[in-house]
Amino acid sequence: MEAEIKNACKGILQAYEAGLLSDRYRLAVRNAVETIGQDYTAAAGPARDRLVRAVTLNLLNRKKYPYDKLRALYGLTVGKRRFEEEKTAFCAALAADIGLIEAEEKD
Repeated sequence: MEAEIKNACKGILQAYEAGLLSDRYRLAVRNAVETIGQDYTAAAGPARDRLVRAVTLNLLNRKKYPYDKLRALYGLTVGKRRFEEEKTAFCAALAADIGLIEAEEKD
């Protein structure tokens, strides 16, 4: 994913955290959150919640919240590669929902 899209994703998350987004954008963020940890079972809800928070913190400030720090802080059970995939999926879903990129076709 292009760096510009991840930067846009970061900016949208910053505005979301500050309560500055319109309803449409807030909904887009909430929808994108649903893409994180989709394969977690209902029983793994707390683990998924920790993954969601870790992904969003890393997007907001990857230097302050690098993967290794988040893994230790939140007890993440996903590896770095999977973490990056979750982050990319979140940004792609958010960018597609608000029209920055075209949504991928799913067969």
